[in-house]
Amino acid sequence: MCRPWAEGGLDIKPTRLINEALILKLSWDLIAKDSQWASLFKSRFFSQGQPCTRYFKSSVWSGIKEHINTILLNSMWIVGTGDRIHFWADNWLGAPLVDLMNLDAAFHRHLKGMLSEAIANGGFVLPTALTDLGDIKERVDNIALPHSPLPDVLVWKHSSDGTLSSKHAHSFLCPQATTMPWAEYIWNATVPPSHSFIF
Repeated sequence: MCRPWAEGGLDIKPTRLINEALILKLSWDLIAKDSQWASLFKSRFFSQGQPCTRYFKSSVWSGIKEHINTILLNSMWIVGTGDRIHFWADNWLGAPLVDLMNLDAAFHRHLKGMLSEAIANGGFVLPTALTDLGDIKERVDNIALPHSPLPDVLVWKHSSDGTLSSKHAHSFLCPQATTMPWAEYIWNATVPPSHSFIF
């Protein structure tokens, strides 16, 4: 029943997958948006911009936290004021700064600071000891800061408009399978009719 029309099915979406897609979308809204419920969740379940590892008695959070890492790996911040971007842990350089510097996960949990603290007079103010590491300076130089204060925007890498809709979430969790032209293989002109179903 869940197989696509092209494969002879009814193309009915499994409810489990629909539920997972909606939870992925909810995780996106939590990270990307600055709504009242998102602020409440972040204040309760996050520490230094990262999800807390301890247990919380919450039916909603238990589903959301499973997808937080997926959101972080498949999205990137477009820098505005830098008020919503955690300097070390968020992806604003194409990869989180802690990954570019190969910092240990246990260590970087103690690193604090927002990106806005490294922006002054329309440019970045970073120590040379940091920018001299790898290609960090080149990545920073490629970021164009806005002339007027604009909010930071989280973009989903796999959609054309940068947002994660429920449809995009479903497509991400269940990519469209490549349908095989079985009739062409079975009824190939070079296969004798008596052997066509064995091929």
